[in-house]
Amino acid sequence: MHKLEKLILESYAQLLTEMDGGRLFDYFNSKGYDITERSSDGREPGFEGYMVSKGESRSPQAVIFQHNKDTDEFTISRMSGYRIDQDEAMKAGMRRKSSSAIAGIDGYMTDGNYTPVSISPEDLKDIVDHVMTGLDREAEAQRDFYAKRGPVSGTIDEMSLRQIEKESGGKPTQWEDLTDAQRAGIVKRYGEPNFDGKHDFFGTGMETYFKATKKNDETGSITHKVIKLPSFASIYHNFSDIIADIKKLMGSDDVRKDERARELFDIVKTNFRKLQRYLRIERPEQYRMLKMQRMMEGIESAFSTIEEKMDINDPVLVRSELLRWELMI
Repeated sequence: MHKLEKLILESYAQLLTEMDGGRLFDYFNSKGYDITERSSDGREPGFEGYMVSKGESRSPQAVIFQHNKDTDEFTISRMSGYRIDQDEAMKAGMRRKSSSAIAGIDGYMTDGNYTPVSISPEDLKDIVDHVMTGLDREAEAQRDFYAKRGPVSGTIDEMSLRQIEKESGGKPTQWEDLTDAQRAGIVKRYGEPNFDGKHDFFGTGMETYFKATKKNDETGSITHKVIKLPSFASIYHNFSDIIADIKKLMGSDDVRKDERARELFDIVKTNFRKLQRYLRIERPEQYRMLKMQRMMEGIESAFSTIEEKMDINDPVLVRSELLRWELMI
């Protein structure tokens, strides 16, 4: 084959395999990564924001990037997750490590304003793969640790607490973090805690209670009884959503004048108040947590509204963005 023909064929083959925007999104989908649209960091004209993620919703492996469909350019601004190598993050343009409310989570960003930096499709593919596989590296590290430690069924120590955090979706709540009403509700159903509650933990959402039962005086290790707590989260949130929908419907003159519709709405609101009263009196440990969740959702909604109305460089918006990112990771 003539050298020129060979060069043309090689160039054509490279063109077919070269990563571009369309192929990159197809690749993310083929790997099973979640891709969600979001407001773009930097608000640069023509760029749309995305988050590619893997794992549970509160603290997933996540990379925030922007894409300009017209020019097929990409920028990147932040990332978070387990076992992210700092060198890999720096190669992708990250210059600052961010704090996380969840133990074991690594967070990186370009700067305090999440200023996007350019990145090629191939480099974006590589860093996304690295971040998404952090869960596999974390699982392998946990397996290695337990293999070396040997069988200690029911025992939770400093390392396995990290496993509890991962399984329960965040940092466990300690006995001392509960209110008096919450502690009273737990004692009423599961008895007084051992060791003054110093070694008792609760999973995120108050759905699991790790109650300390025994302490090894030689090793200091604690044995826990794992108690699955009944959760009213689904019914509470469903009622809350229905009430929010009712408020919207009542904005319509047609609905407001419909007597049967108003009677139905009154029944729903009355039952919701009964549920709230029951939780407040009988399940205070659940009630406080559910109220806090709804409050945080309200804060998140307020952040989104503020973003639409404020300049990206406004110091108030910058601080709110930092707080929101820390809440997410």
